[in-house]
Amino acid sequence: MSLPPKPFHGILELASRWQVDPLAIVGWAIEGRLSLSAALPQLETADGCRIGGLLGVAGEDVFALFAPRA
Repeated sequence: MSLPPKPFHGILELASRWQVDPLAIVGWAIEGRLSLSAALPQLETADGCRIGGLLGVAGEDVFALFAPRA
């Protein structure tokens, strides 16, 4: 029996598969062409709200992780 298809791909993996810079993928997310997500464990915020699971991430929030450093 074969494994099911992989449901998620990391930005670096996609960049390698698509042969583009990771920052291009982040830019497409900023432009609204694709969505970024993160899987987070169950967390409790300072005000007592519980969050976790698959959460959307804005491209602007991860831009600095992939932008060239001066």
